[in-house]
Amino acid sequence: RERSGRTNKDETHTKTVRRFSLICMLLFTTNPTCDTTLHHLVAEAIEVCGGSRQLIRILNRLGVSVSNDTHDRLVTSVAEKQKENDVWSQLSPDTFTVASADNIDFLQSH
Repeated sequence: RERSGRTNKDETHTKTVRRFSLICMLLFTTNPTCDTTLHHLVAEAIEVCGGSRQLIRILNRLGVSVSNDTHDRLVTSVAEKQKENDVWSQLSPDTFTVASADNIDFLQSH
C-alpha cells in the first residue's frame, strides 16, 4: 500500500488477475464443457514450451487445462480459418508490409 492508504496499481491488477483465474477455474470445474481462454492458454503454453501431452492430460484432470483433444481441435480450427482467409490476397500494394513465417510443429495435425 502507498502511504496515503490506497492500493497501488500493481496490487489492483494482481487481484483482478487472481479473480479472473478463480472464476475460470470455478466455471471449468463445475461444467467441464465450459472451457475458457485461460485453459486453452495453459495447454498452448505447455505445448510450445515442451510439448508434453502427458502434462496437459494431468493438468486437465486437475481442472487447470483443456484436454489434448480439445486443444488439438482448437489449433486445427484456427489453422483452417487462416487457410480460408488467404492473408496474401488482402494485402495492399500501396502499404509497406512485413511478414514472418513459422515452421509447422511436428506434433500438430495441420
